[in-house]
Amino acid sequence: DDFTRIAAKLTGNRTMIKRAKANTLKVGNANMTMALDISDIHGGLKTKFYDYKKIRLRLEKLVQVFMEEYDRNSRTHNVEDFVIGLNGDMIHNDKLHEDSSKACEESTPGQLYNITEILFEAVIEPLALVGLPIRVVATAGNHDRSCKSRAMFQQGKEGYTWTVYKTLELLTNKLKYDNVEYIIPEGYGAVLKIQGSNILY
Repeated sequence: DDFTRIAAKLTGNRTMIKRAKANTLKVGNANMTMALDISDIHGGLKTKFYDYKKIRLRLEKLVQVFMEEYDRNSRTHNVEDFVIGLNGDMIHNDKLHEDSSKACEESTPGQLYNITEILFEAVIEPLALVGLPIRVVATAGNHDRSCKSRAMFQQGKEGYTWTVYKTLELLTNKLKYDNVEYIIPEGYGAVLKIQGSNILY
């Protein structure tokens, strides 16, 4: 089936990624959670300077810089875990407005597939391979909605990117990245406890 084919494709790419070893916690150093927030990717938007290739390259660069920060922070802190915020507008959505399709390189179903693949290969899997606990909090944006009017009660579940987030969770679980936990709210947002503080996503 389609999922088996996609998982096999992604699994085949895994041999190119060396599993990193999480830095050993140092007694006496302050604890730290590192957060990587991603929003407004607008996958499927097509301009002279923006397309899927650019999205992938930018996310790969973002993760590279994040890992450099991790290496730096690990010298002075106990980096306990990562939080990845997927904060909405992962796709551009060709049905949002009457003329939205004019700015898109493909329809919404294609956008959902391509952005799922890019997010997993460029962000989720490379960070999962570090081995630290990861919480992925995934919320909806206005471009993610499946109807022209805003959902009143379940903006998350009624948005197109519910499919992206739940598929990322399924892929992650199938590939046995047990250090990764997903928080995918059905409503507008979620509250995470980070180093003793409540953080609203």
